[in-house]
Amino acid sequence: NLIAPVVLVVGLLYLGQYRDSLIAAELKTLTLQAQLFAGAMAEGAVRPVQKGKPLFFAKPEEIEMLIPELSRRMLRRLGETMETRTRLFSETGTLIGDSEQLAVRIKSVREIETVPDGLFGNIQSWGERMLEAMPMQSDLPLYPATVSDQIGDYPDAAAAIGDKHVHASAWEDKNGRIVLTAAAPVQKIRQVIGIVLLSRDGKDIQAAIDQMRFDVLTVFLGALSITIFLSMYLAGVIGRPLRKLARAAEAVRMGHGRQIDIPDLTHRDDEIGELSAALRDMTRALWDRMDTIERFAADVSH
Repeated sequence: NLIAPVVLVVGLLYLGQYRDSLIAAELKTLTLQAQLFAGAMAEGAVRPVQKGKPLFFAKPEEIEMLIPELSRRMLRRLGETMETRTRLFSETGTLIGDSEQLAVRIKSVREIETVPDGLFGNIQSWGERMLEAMPMQSDLPLYPATVSDQIGDYPDAAAAIGDKHVHASAWEDKNGRIVLTAAAPVQKIRQVIGIVLLSRDGKDIQAAIDQMRFDVLTVFLGALSITIFLSMYLAGVIGRPLRKLARAAEAVRMGHGRQIDIPDLTHRDDEIGELSAALRDMTRALWDRMDTIERFAADVSH
């Protein structure tokens, strides 16, 4: 009887570790992509720009800067190759481009998912409700959903521009869906000239978690079914002999002859065998005592 709940508890505990491992793997991949995008921006969208106006015949000072037009062009191309939203900020924290706004995508006709009718549809809907009802502890912070153009409203990007390192985080939006973000500084000769921020939804992670939930639920229902059948079998194995013994004991109590016999279950190496032996010995002792009483009554009458 403990098999089914143990399977469920172990499965739920494993789900949390499984989700954490998936998130860590996705964050590692997203971090590498952010570094790759930042390196591409540093090589393809940075040009020397004159700083201020030169005095007389002095040579003008040049600094490396992101060229907005080149940056947006590369951002659009990079955004078309992956299902990742890419934002590019300048070194001052101003938004230069957003792949979601720049990309020109051909929208296809959306296929409407329908649930089949009949018994299969009902089973599928019931299964989905069961998966959603399975609890999972969430320790992810709430995703700061914002449409701001300032880098300070994006924690990973603000941290990356502050310490010049790559930062990646996992979040959860208000609907309970996983969101992953990673920010990498665009550097030119150790000078930060911009920040690349990648964000992606965790639908692949959620699909893997749902599949694992389904597997846990399947094993749980299988264990529960086996437990129920075993319980019914054991109830029959235990209940039938006890009912026989009870009927025999009632017949002995209500009867007036010795033709009633207690079922012999002493071959069973369990408590029922012991109960059968005890009832047979008790009945035998009862008849012996009645015989003694009858003989004493006969002697007295003579």
